[in-house]
Amino acid sequence: MSKYWHIQLHPGHLEHFDEAQFNKAIDAGIIGMCRGWNNDRGMPVMFRYDVAIGDIIMVRHHGAKVLVEVISDVYENNRVQDFWFDTVRNVKVLSRDGKLYQSQFDGDWKEGLNMNASFQSAKNNKFILYWTNEVLKLQLKELREVNESVSIVKSKYSIDIKINIVP
Repeated sequence: MSKYWHIQLHPGHLEHFDEAQFNKAIDAGIIGMCRGWNNDRGMPVMFRYDVAIGDIIMVRHHGAKVLVEVISDVYENNRVQDFWFDTVRNVKVLSRDGKLYQSQFDGDWKEGLNMNASFQSAKNNKFILYWTNEVLKLQLKELREVNESVSIVKSKYSIDIKINIVP
């Protein structure tokens, strides 16, 4: 079963991380963090060792922006990629419609999240479950249009959907 996380792509050592830089990282299919900083509360260690392939991460930058699935183990950024990240994971974008889902969500999308944390588990956040389920339902609907035999049981997210989906 997938774990759920949220990350804020904002380097503390840079004064400004603008929308263009954020989109460049997401378009490249990567997210990352620096190795550590004073009072990092173990966030870089969690990013390195606790996240697994298949986990879902809500990426924040001035609000909930993008929902991604982790598709690689962590690796060191050897600066071939033009980003400040020291440790990197490849991701597949599931949705860029954070604002849309925020407006449709019945409740506070930030509930259960520490907005001051650069990275943390989002297992107690109902919004990320809602957003994930809505995206997965859309994907399932699209697959069914192509092949009627597709079902939740055959989905790689079947456990997540059965546990988290709201009828």
